Parts: sequence; structure tokens; C-alpha cells
Amino acid sequence: MPSEQIGKMFEKGFSTKKSNNNSGLGLFIVQRIIKQYKGRILVMPMQEGNKFEIIIPL
Repeated sequence: MPSEQIGKMFEKGFSTKKSNNNSGLGLFIVQRIIKQYKGRILVMPMQEGNKFEIIIPL
């Protein structure tokens, strides 16, 4: 994924899929939940996809 898309991937409605029906909500919702718990999500671009790390304080 190009680096300019990484900043947009958590925006509501953003999707890299061709069909945009009901897509672009997953990461937006995940990020909202993580923020509610005062956590954070990190994106690590990989050669084949992305790796996500979620940190939630106890």
C-alpha cells in the first residue's frame, strides 16, 4: 500500500476494494473502539499487505 494511503486507511468510507458497497468501515470502527480505551493502532507496511499492532493500556 502506498504511504499516502496509510494515512487515509482509517477514514470512514476509505477502501482499496473495487466494490465499494458497505466497505470502508472496518478500520474506521476499530480505530474508534481503540481510542475509547485510550489505546493506539500502529500500521507496519509489509511486502504483501500490512501488519497492525494494537496497544490498549491495562
